[in-house]
Amino acid sequence: MKIYKSPTCALLVSKYDENNNLILKLSNVVANDDGVSNRTIDFLETGLAPIDCFDEWTCAPTLSIGTDEAVPPFINDTPIGGNHGHPCAIEILHYGHGKTCRDIGSVWKDENGTLFYLVQVQNCDILTVVSQNVGKSKDQYQFVLKIAGNLSFVRNGQNKEPICPDDQVLKFLCPAVRHQNLDIFAVNGNQKQRVIRAVTADSVEIRETYNIINPATVGPALEKARPSDGFSYNPIISDFGEKMLYLDCKHCVLDDGTYLNDFYLERLTDVYLDNYMGVMCQTRRDFFGGGVFRFIPKTLPFTTEQGTFDFSNPKNLTSAFPTKHYLTKESWADKDNPPNRFVDLLRDKDGHNKMGYASGYLPLYDGAPELRSKNLNSAICIVSTRKLYPFFKDKNPKTAKGVAYKKYFKIEKDIAYSYSITYNGAKYIYCDFFAPDSLSIEVNGKVELLELSPLANYKVENGKIIVNSTSNTPQYAVFKEIL
Repeated sequence: MKIYKSPTCALLVSKYDENNNLILKLSNVVANDDGVSNRTIDFLETGLAPIDCFDEWTCAPTLSIGTDEAVPPFINDTPIGGNHGHPCAIEILHYGHGKTCRDIGSVWKDENGTLFYLVQVQNCDILTVVSQNVGKSKDQYQFVLKIAGNLSFVRNGQNKEPICPDDQVLKFLCPAVRHQNLDIFAVNGNQKQRVIRAVTADSVEIRETYNIINPATVGPALEKARPSDGFSYNPIISDFGEKMLYLDCKHCVLDDGTYLNDFYLERLTDVYLDNYMGVMCQTRRDFFGGGVFRFIPKTLPFTTEQGTFDFSNPKNLTSAFPTKHYLTKESWADKDNPPNRFVDLLRDKDGHNKMGYASGYLPLYDGAPELRSKNLNSAICIVSTRKLYPFFKDKNPKTAKGVAYKKYFKIEKDIAYSYSITYNGAKYIYCDFFAPDSLSIEVNGKVELLELSPLANYKVENGKIIVNSTSNTPQYAVFKEIL
């Protein structure tokens, strides 16, 4: 694969088939705290370009546009991390307020007696404040979300003139993450080298580690750290406050375009960790003109106010959708084996399957079915935006370790396909059927059966897995090949 790095993003070019390359653009691959956003690794765009494309930065017809696929943990019922912060910051419009960076960390009081910390001076007209913690404890934090009247000076500032909001808007307290490490490497065999500009390699690895900061501790920490004559610079607010969660992600893109997130998460305090996903996805474009159809194996039909829905068969994304529904155990086909993969099928105008896009979790670490079923209330949140929110682990875990993936793959048949994910010396092979058919998959190593639906069968002979379905209903098989 080819790897290019610009000052703002990375372009990764991998082989899709004999005629086309898969193009992936990732943002925030360079460490650069702008003091405003979290700047975590995110997906910008994927496309399919002819192998002889003269400019891979621009000429790939687009499969998807990403605006928010960086995964945030949900802490105290709120996404913090990824592109999110706690929605407790108040942006004040006060024309000619007169405050400077030397006033950051000062404390103010509104007409109800609530204290507010000045945490950002954006420009001569806009300030950001956050209220004191009014929750039960530091970990069960809550905030006052509206300023009553004007703010009067209390302590620790230079400009003591009142802050008089002409307008106030609630926003995320960001940046909410404190990066420890962020770097991109080209991998050839067992050798790794940092990517400076452009390189060819077997795969790419982006190592990203960061802490998420408790929002209740940011204001007090800024006040405590403020020099007697004030800050001489605009401090990055995530450099202040106490760590409440640690996240270590090894983002890998393989030579066939497969994306892996090899992640480890640890809760550091007694905040409530609602869930972590490891992967989330916005919708694909109708690239071939015949629609995008979503398929979630190992699910049962369910009913909401919007109607009855069945994702155990491919469902056109333009048809009716639930407003918001959590897929709990009542909708799992096997209570001990939660749905762990989600497949979008892209069809042409004649209704033929042309491409698949799969995302999900490998059956490893906390993603093993017997563990995940015990640590999970809901397998996925299905929403009207068609965005995928699959849950890896919830129930306030102390830690979570797993491997998430995203994968584009070519489909040759309308009623059956297979795709594979390679990780750590093994290949995980997934087969799906929608009618009676047979698939033949070449293998070189030892094969282990992981899952097999009731009306499917298989055999391994002459270096091939032969998988058959005898049913007009969806069937599946999952194998592990030791490489």
